[in-house]
Amino acid sequence: MQPDPIDGSAVENFERSVAEFPNRIAIRDGRQDITYRALNRLANQLAREILACNPGNAPIPFYLGYEITSVVAILGIIKTGSPFVVLDPSFPVERNQLILSSLDARLLITDTGHRTQAESCMTSSPKPIFINLDDLSSRLDGENLGIGIAPEAFFRKCALNREFVKYLVWRPHENIAITRDFLNRCINCWQDGSAFPWIVVRKNDLELAGIIELRIDKFRADLGYGIAPEYWGNGYATEITKSVVEWALMQNAIYRVWATCDVENLASAHVLEKAGMQKEGILRRYILHPNISPEPRDSYIYAVVK
Repeated sequence: MQPDPIDGSAVENFERSVAEFPNRIAIRDGRQDITYRALNRLANQLAREILACNPGNAPIPFYLGYEITSVVAILGIIKTGSPFVVLDPSFPVERNQLILSSLDARLLITDTGHRTQAESCMTSSPKPIFINLDDLSSRLDGENLGIGIAPEAFFRKCALNREFVKYLVWRPHENIAITRDFLNRCINCWQDGSAFPWIVVRKNDLELAGIIELRIDKFRADLGYGIAPEYWGNGYATEITKSVVEWALMQNAIYRVWATCDVENLASAHVLEKAGMQKEGILRRYILHPNISPEPRDSYIYAVVK
């Protein structure tokens, strides 16, 4: 079940091409050429401008012509993890108005040549914020967004925090060296396919928010997660758990996704329910949570099958 290293997201594959062929022509639109390096830089600048506007989870529409700018918009949007919607200038205004009115869009990307037409598509309030590709600041970083989490951040926000580890199977880390070993284990798990841990970051500011891990055993998979206490109550646990469950069940070989939580951990029980799992029962004296008791404790078991 280990992901094929030659595969990857559209962004990863594009950035790989940028690294291999930075000075090759990426696009010719009949008016100008643009290299992979230049295209990537513009897309990264747009992505940072989008994140600075905190678009939430709403789709991001763009109103642009059949030009390089449309490719910049698509790349910039998907680099932020957001979906995009095309408002085609060749469509009747009424059609674009209908599309835009159906979205809870906070942003709209356009350029100077299409700004007036784009404004004519807006019929409801509040109106979205415009990002004009012609006005992108050269001060915006054009490097890839690649998210790197310092071990010190995980140590401080999570591993050292007694509330974070309360219902986990390990004790708070006593020093940063233990955290570094833990994160190295997470990396090695991906390499040997024994588990797939993800660091959770907030989309708007890329701040560390927690961790989630999926472990695959033939036709079934189980998961566990932890959210930094400062971000409790924001729905992050439900969002990431639901996403991982949905991804797992999309895999042809996986028929069951399950998880357990301590019988006193009602918050996690609610998260698993909201992620689509059903409570199957109680596992007596099932797991040791050393931050609560030296004895094995009862756990609820939740699962979803296809």
